[in-house]
Amino acid sequence: MKFLLLLLFLVASAGAQNPRPWPAEAVAENFDVRVLSEDRATGATTYQSPHFQMASDVRLPVSAVRDLAAVFEATRVAVRSIPLGLDAAPEPPMYRVMFFSDVGAYGAAGGAGGSGGFFNGREMLLLLPNLGIQKTTGGLTLAHQQHLFVLKHEVTHQIMGPWNRFLPPWLREGLAECIASTPYTRGRYTFSGWDAALRDYLLKWRKTKDQRSLRLIPAGELMALSGPQWQEQVSALAAYDHYNSAALLTHWFLHHDGHGDAAGLAEYFQTLTRRTPPPEALERSLLRGRTPERIEEELRTLCRKMALQIEAR
Repeated sequence: MKFLLLLLFLVASAGAQNPRPWPAEAVAENFDVRVLSEDRATGATTYQSPHFQMASDVRLPVSAVRDLAAVFEATRVAVRSIPLGLDAAPEPPMYRVMFFSDVGAYGAAGGAGGSGGFFNGREMLLLLPNLGIQKTTGGLTLAHQQHLFVLKHEVTHQIMGPWNRFLPPWLREGLAECIASTPYTRGRYTFSGWDAALRDYLLKWRKTKDQRSLRLIPAGELMALSGPQWQEQVSALAAYDHYNSAALLTHWFLHHDGHGDAAGLAEYFQTLTRRTPPPEALERSLLRGRTPERIEEELRTLCRKMALQIEAR
């Protein structure tokens, strides 16, 4: 059955060439949440929204879970509506999510070291403190509204589950960062003002308002990184520049390459699903005779337009 679904997915996606223009927005029509089960002794509780089942090792206020479910549901719509043909992939009956209140339990369940979220191919594992939700002696502290970008990034990985096996790390992480940077309010993504939104997102950790400098990983080096190499940087807590660089590179291919309609990136997705070797797919659909150094020049020009300063490495 899984093989048949994958075959149908590949056939459908192979024929989808940039199937639609960029939408103005992506809206979750319904993100109501209900409690499915609760262990009164431990507080472990399972919740469900229209497309997601969420199990937590602590009881969470339903209002907070509804906020999280709104991000889940809207991100699902957003990822499947951008003009890359991603909605050709089959969906599971229910996306499964597991919330953990401490890093030990998160790691024991398979959460990757140095991460706050991890999609293992079956369910999304999320560390609640990384979402601004922490256990204290007085109960729970909730600051999740300020940490929704973490959720937007991680859930993008889950929605893209069928595609992840085809994608190089820079594009997998870059797309998640681009979705995380997209303006969002209460179940609604707005697809406009991309450059300004990404600039603000990349500078979210700046110490002062006039600090606008970033370090970029050279495009050729970034595109050549393997999954284990990327994870080494994450585990060492040294991947900040990698995520920023992947976000900028993916953003450029989405909104500034060619006619700015993401056609090259859409073609790249289709080329990969036809089992084309990644280096050949990269050359044929994205580079198209250009060198990584030429792409990097384009990125630096874009950064200047976005009022970003690139630091020497």
